[in-house]
Amino acid sequence: MIEGKNISLTLKGKKILNNLSFEIGKGRLAAFIGKSGAGKTSLLKCIGGLYSHEGTFICEEKKGFVFQEYHLFPHMTALGNCLHPLCKVMKQPPELALAKARAVLESFGMQNYQEAYPSQLSGGQQQRIALARALCLDPQILLFDEPTAALDPENKQLFVEILRKLKDQGVTILISTHDQSLLKGILDQVYFMEGGEIIESYDALGENLEDKPHIQGFLQ
Repeated sequence: MIEGKNISLTLKGKKILNNLSFEIGKGRLAAFIGKSGAGKTSLLKCIGGLYSHEGTFICEEKKGFVFQEYHLFPHMTALGNCLHPLCKVMKQPPELALAKARAVLESFGMQNYQEAYPSQLSGGQQQRIALARALCLDPQILLFDEPTAALDPENKQLFVEILRKLKDQGVTILISTHDQSLLKGILDQVYFMEGGEIIESYDALGENLEDKPHIQGFLQ
């Protein structure tokens, strides 16, 4: 479970997030939606510990962050990108780290691209490497910033199947997205953001959409 209480963020004198709160249960998939500039990405960065903020997050689980641009190390192979957090963050012995990295890459069908550099991979392949790198840390919460922005329809569908598998494993997933077709059928919670605030929220467990026009439009 992850809970945000009275989260506010100011950057360069501009109010980005304004006293917002939310609660997402373990193993659920939640989307933060809204127009560009609503504060979706900034909120994810606060959750991921990349921005200092006011307010409190309650979360005892490890988090992984997959950025919109993936941020793979260009001078490292796919295998090297996955080894880096295992060796540098987890301080695992090289033999254990290598076995773990190879196993995670294989789980995403990327075992034949271990020695490829990011510049040699497609957008969908880069995304899978970025996700594999995050999962090497065994996170219980994953944060995705506009994960399908550069993907073709085939890779979008593959990404959705990956999300289904992660949910089945009990991973809590938070996504910022504009993609209205992405999460149909697997979405648990939605938060519509505007001007740095959450102005509508929806939980698939028991709530109806009659008084939630922004979210209703997203889910239809």
